[in-house]
Amino acid sequence: MKTNLTKRHLRNADILTDIAVSTGDGLVIPFALAAGLSIIVSSTQTILIICFTVLAAGSIIMSIGGFLTAKTEAARHHNNLSIIKNGINSAILLPQNERDKTRQFLAKLDLGEEIQQQAVDEMIKEKRLLIEYLVHNHPEDIYPNSNRAQKSAFNIGLFYFAGGIVPLLPYFFIYDPVFALKVSAVATLSCLFLFGLFKGKFTGTNPWISAFRSTIIGTLAVACAVGVASIIRE
Repeated sequence: MKTNLTKRHLRNADILTDIAVSTGDGLVIPFALAAGLSIIVSSTQTILIICFTVLAAGSIIMSIGGFLTAKTEAARHHNNLSIIKNGINSAILLPQNERDKTRQFLAKLDLGEEIQQQAVDEMIKEKRLLIEYLVHNHPEDIYPNSNRAQKSAFNIGLFYFAGGIVPLLPYFFIYDPVFALKVSAVATLSCLFLFGLFKGKFTGTNPWISAFRSTIIGTLAVACAVGVASIIRE
């Protein structure tokens, strides 16, 4: 039961990590692109076509990045698991050279063979306790998720795309690009603020600082996009 709960907890943590990695970028990048296009393009339909094309491409790129990152993480897990397994095997019987060195040291202290044997046995016991500690306190290294790479790629691509939908929704219903941008700004910055709160709680940082940081980043990105678009239009 404990193992199943541990695995379930790790799976939930994986999903939250994927959300934290992808959703913020999904909100900011299409938002900035749509803002820049709203200054130089008069058709919301054209803006949607361009933004959705970029959003789809971004989702694929983010998915590939998540897949490769998860593969690297899986290799690290496998390496840690091998180390722990080797430690368990070596804990079964203390290597002979370590036994001999221990006995030689204890012999210099004029201790009897019985005490020497007890000392060696205690070393074996302590080694086993150390391995048990590693096994029970580092379950993420013992139970790596074999499907993590595929699931991470899917989750990151999905949440990136879902985040990108938010700033583009107003352009479906409002035909004036500038007015659609204003509505999009309110919706997207609100979502960025909430996302920052979530990310702060998940990562253990101050949620309010994280929320304001996410909002400021989104604002700066849009300001830069609008500035560049204004220069191009002139």
